[in-house]
Amino acid sequence: MKSIFKIVHVIALSIFLGTIISYILIGILSGENNLSFSRGVVLTGTQYLTIPALWIVGFSGIMLSKKSFQGWKRAKIFGFLLIMFNTHFFILPAIEDSIKYLNLGNLTALDNALFVEAISGSINLLLIVLMIIIAVTKWGELKGKTAASD
Repeated sequence: MKSIFKIVHVIALSIFLGTIISYILIGILSGENNLSFSRGVVLTGTQYLTIPALWIVGFSGIMLSKKSFQGWKRAKIFGFLLIMFNTHFFILPAIEDSIKYLNLGNLTALDNALFVEAISGSINLLLIVLMIIIAVTKWGELKGKTAASD
């Protein structure tokens, strides 16, 4: 069962990170002339791929943690909760606002929404990198235990 959760975890993490890279590339390649198209793709992808993949990563990660929660596992769960909070309360609303303000022609509000999305997204990426480092190094684990014993 553990190997199934590992496979699901890696696939969901790949989808999550892959969609983020795709959104960045779509934004760069579409330019300002196709902003409506790129914002629509980002919103749809975030709702139907990125957020579900993030939830699956979190759930499968918790399932892989067994029943003991050393410091590094608690740190990962806390990081996951921070990422989910940031995603649901800052990133997704900023994407929705950017589309609304683009359609209204309010460029100042559009720029503000894009700024919130960029900052919040950067915070999420930093948290993800930190969580990967914590998972790989098993930060805070007692000495004498090996990573393989987990």
